[in-house]
Amino acid sequence: MSYRYRLALSTVVGLVIGWLGVGLAVAQFQTGIEGRTYTNTDYNFRISLPKELTHWELQGNIPKLLFMMTTDEATLVNKGVIANFSVEVETFPKEMTLDTYLDVSLLALKAGIKGLSDLIVEAVELDGKNAYQLIYTGDAGGGMRVKFFQVITVDQRKGYMLTGTTIPVTMPISGFLAIQDTFQFLDAAVSVNPKKLLTTTWASIK
Repeated sequence: MSYRYRLALSTVVGLVIGWLGVGLAVAQFQTGIEGRTYTNTDYNFRISLPKELTHWELQGNIPKLLFMMTTDEATLVNKGVIANFSVEVETFPKEMTLDTYLDVSLLALKAGIKGLSDLIVEAVELDGKNAYQLIYTGDAGGGMRVKFFQVITVDQRKGYMLTGTTIPVTMPISGFLAIQDTFQFLDAAVSVNPKKLLTTTWASIK
């Protein structure tokens, strides 16, 4: 066996081992809330509650939402803070670009949010992935206005939507950003795509 083939073979074996290692690394996590962190292995993410937001209560099992944190009513009434924060993930029937997901999300907002106004859309990142941040206000009933913060991204045919609401609408977005910054994809520690490298390496020795 030539040196070229031995080198390529060792590279392929190493990539396979690395690929399996990624799977094992993700498998060490369990879906649920532990301490201040919520993990979901089915949808490959975790998110934490920053220490400074001690007035929050973690809540799970909310229909249609994978994760939700809700402020207790006393704090909400007395201080006017973030009312809730949720993570929602949907699986696409086929590949969808981030821009298309944005268009779909905007259509949903215009149809579902009463009194939608002050909409701002900005390109950002979520755990290193291209994303969009949406900030807007809407009616909450009883003459009350609510500010919404959202970040959306796509990954592996899934759409991720992080949503936070605040009362009053004058509250800054720093609290929301603090939570957003804790969001992590479970396989994000892998800096390369083993499948892509494996395919490229194999093609090079054919």
